[in-house]
Amino acid sequence: ENRHEHAEIHKTLIEQALELRQHIHQQPSSSVGELINFLMTEVVSHHMLNEDRKFAYLFSRKKEPTFQATGKPTT
Repeated sequence: ENRHEHAEIHKTLIEQALELRQHIHQQPSSSVGELINFLMTEVVSHHMLNEDRKFAYLFSRKKEPTFQATGKPTT
């Protein structure tokens, strides 16, 4: 996965957030639970802990990532 693909993932997250914002304005009674679910599931669990970790090596002292057998970068 390259940075362009990752940027597209960010674009999708932004689109989802904008849709959620519109939904919250239309139905404010269910807003808190849906917002928390989106943030914890989509943003933190799926994106930050999976997708963003693939680029963590860019911010470390190592020059290139090393991957485990699962295909995830080692820390």
